[in-house]
Amino acid sequence: NPVYKALYPKLLQPVYQHVIEKGWGNKVYSYWIDEPLLDNAPADLAYTKDGFRLIGENAPGLKRMLPDNNLDFPKPELFGDVDIWSPGFDPYNFHPTLNRQRQEAGDKIWPYTYIRPFTPWPNNFIDQPAACPRIRQWIGEKQGWDGELYWGINYYFTVPGLGTRNPWTTPFVRDGSGVSNGNGDGSLVYPPQKNYPTNTLIAGPIDSVRWENLREGIEDREYFWLLQQVMTQLADKYAADPTPQNQLALTVAQATYTNALDFVPWPPAYPYEPETIDTQRDIIGSTIEALGVTLKPIIAEQPTAKAAYTGDTAYLKVEAVSVGQPAPVIQWQHAGTNLPGALGNRFYLSDV
Repeated sequence: NPVYKALYPKLLQPVYQHVIEKGWGNKVYSYWIDEPLLDNAPADLAYTKDGFRLIGENAPGLKRMLPDNNLDFPKPELFGDVDIWSPGFDPYNFHPTLNRQRQEAGDKIWPYTYIRPFTPWPNNFIDQPAACPRIRQWIGEKQGWDGELYWGINYYFTVPGLGTRNPWTTPFVRDGSGVSNGNGDGSLVYPPQKNYPTNTLIAGPIDSVRWENLREGIEDREYFWLLQQVMTQLADKYAADPTPQNQLALTVAQATYTNALDFVPWPPAYPYEPETIDTQRDIIGSTIEALGVTLKPIIAEQPTAKAAYTGDTAYLKVEAVSVGQPAPVIQWQHAGTNLPGALGNRFYLSDV
């Protein structure tokens, strides 16, 4: 309504400006609405479109993420209003062709894992093979996903009136209305004690095998990312010096990438063998080492312009990453001249 549209920018704009000043602009997104009924409720579609346009008008550059499990998703009526699409990852709602079209248009695809999919599609359920959280990242690499959405990691509540669910003794999960979610859904970490403590307990959670395998899968994708950096560098080298030796090195790198994903099924289907996953990851690592490419340091996060009050202390931040040794050395400059002592990933400027 008009009052909301007048008030919302007063909340959104200073928050987003703060994010920009902190250098977090490329890390944040707006999760404005969850799973609207886009297929069967025209009012929901209009409401979602109106809200996302309100965000775009008042915080240009802020990414807008929309998760949904409708049949026709990504939805054409929202093209241009959504930047990150999170389609339900299941046989009914996941459309690789539509997803690739949105990526070609500049949008991102983060598949949404929730109470679905069911076997043999890989979820994070306790009663699925432990390799499922990991193989999902390999599927993501083969399909070209930009990220992934999972709805929760420490959901311990159950039907109202029954109190808090203890995941150590009751792995089966129901949502607040009593609908079945499955074994371990939304519960990837456990309380630090199996029984309710009699006194206040301050301690970190205990992670699950599923949580660890999800981490392994993300590290697997980092191996692919490293191999892609090698391929890019070798392609540049071959373009500048097209010798048979350089061509062979590039061919080996490209073949390693393709062959590593050959075993990954689409649509997803059993078996998911951890030995195969480990073997392919080892081959990628060995190939990177054997090719002897020293990867150039990469600026993962550029400094972001900031505003500061006179007399304040301000700082700029940059993130550089490299493979192997030595680690990159960062020297800050002003107008092309090195600033004495200004080394490291943060540069502080006092008494602005």
